[in-house]
Amino acid sequence: MQKNFLFLITFLAAFFVGCTNDDKNGNEEGAFDQALLTGTWTISYSAEWSEEDGKLEGFNWDSAKEAETDDPQYVNFSPLGVITSYFKDRNGEWVKRTGIYGFDGRTLIITFAGQAESQGKMIKLTDTELITEERDGDTVSRGWLKRTKLPDGASSAVEEEEY
Repeated sequence: MQKNFLFLITFLAAFFVGCTNDDKNGNEEGAFDQALLTGTWTISYSAEWSEEDGKLEGFNWDSAKEAETDDPQYVNFSPLGVITSYFKDRNGEWVKRTGIYGFDGRTLIITFAGQAESQGKMIKLTDTELITEERDGDTVSRGWLKRTKLPDGASSAVEEEEY
């Protein structure tokens, strides 16, 4: 389960990459409306590019994305800068991890207790869809998240014990 949690956070955690004013998914300044981030999201697809796939500029992300079939994980962004991740432990019980986040319209910065700060680049943010990108050396990963509601039982999750 820890692997699944880290997988979700990997898509939210990325190395900042500069943006341009002509970004068709942002506003005139290339930024997204911060109010759109508030709410609950779950990852639905992921894809990865590496140098052996050819040039990044011509890479077809839509044909590379794969559906997430593991136990779903949920991430809630409060308007006050609190992030809560909900997932099931190995016993099938809901647990949560709480941290803080900052969002400047392009870069999402997340910090969970006991972990290093991580940054993610927003590719797209609408009422229903969130696409994040992570750069790690010669690899670029994207995650597609969709807006959803917390499932029954998740709201009563206990805080994950630190280990």
